[in-house]
Amino acid sequence: MYFTQTTPTASSHLASSHSSSISRDLFLRSPFYTETRSHETISTNNYSNPVLYQPSTNPALLHQQFANLSVSHSSHPSSNIYNPSTRISSPFFILADSHGRHIPSSFRSNHYDVTAQFVSGLSWLNPHNSRLCAKTILLSSALHSILSSSIGVLFIIGTNSVRSFPATDIIAEIEQIIHLIRSNHPHLVHKQHITLSYTYPCYKPARRFPSLLLLANNVNSYNNQLHELAIRLDFSLIDFHINGNQLSQDGMHLAYAYRPFLYQSLINYLNQLANLPVPVPPTRSRSRHAITRRNERRQQQQTLIRIIHRCWQLKHPKLYLKEHKIKYSRLPEIYNHKLRIRFNHTSDYVFAAQLLDDDTFNEINYINWLFQLQQ
Repeated sequence: MYFTQTTPTASSHLASSHSSSISRDLFLRSPFYTETRSHETISTNNYSNPVLYQPSTNPALLHQQFANLSVSHSSHPSSNIYNPSTRISSPFFILADSHGRHIPSSFRSNHYDVTAQFVSGLSWLNPHNSRLCAKTILLSSALHSILSSSIGVLFIIGTNSVRSFPATDIIAEIEQIIHLIRSNHPHLVHKQHITLSYTYPCYKPARRFPSLLLLANNVNSYNNQLHELAIRLDFSLIDFHINGNQLSQDGMHLAYAYRPFLYQSLINYLNQLANLPVPVPPTRSRSRHAITRRNERRQQQQTLIRIIHRCWQLKHPKLYLKEHKIKYSRLPEIYNHKLRIRFNHTSDYVFAAQLLDDDTFNEINYINWLFQLQQ
């Protein structure tokens, strides 16, 4: 939830900032704080595990690498060490929260032409402002077009989420988003096509997690559950290994000395990512009878489309259909405010079409339905 805060005076702001810095330092040295993750012993050479990248964090080295590898579009493209005339690059997209502020909006690695977009305040979940919700942005026509032409996508999102929502709720939303991306963009099916970053440590408590200990526990829980989800759904992870000493006084963002760190890490990670082998699925021979039977089932499938208000999540129409004993074969992710219900049998399709009016899944019916469930 989001709450309005009063603006403190200058003196109180300095006092609170100093107090926050002291409490954060004490917390980092306390026995209660552990920044551990269940993946730290996993080898990066094991392709069955998420991709893990461990970058250098030396500020002087980072600034030197940043200067050497700057790939901003200038009037002298020949000075770019990644010369596009000598290598054919594939488009790659990065979506980030305010941590992406210091990433160039477009740059090149050895193998990719990268487009980056950051949205300050972006979160995996945001029921109060859809413009700051990752799923809403991914369903926009602009992002749909970008992902349709991209060979991969990387998300640097998480800090705003872990300050406001339990890790379990965030992971459930991420799982839906991964399925949504692969449903709408079938070419992004392999492990290296989708990458998520572990979230940074955060020392700015919020109303949901009012203490540093509660917030740290939620951050650690999120990163561990994200690792498990990556193994289960087979997507990649990048670990920037940010620690509290590399954050600015606000307890959330990178300090000035480490701002080039994110960009350089991304360059190295993308180069590593391009070298991963694409797994070849095993070929399976099917009998002619099985192929004929499959084609007949596909021809018999029918789809019922109904407009659905955004307040309905996919789990809600599933429950609604179950309550009304409507038998369907598949219910894909909601797209463009349309619910597509697929049926294998014509009788089930006709029954559903008669029962589900065009306005069944509007906002008013949603409220009435929830009220009936609570009785």
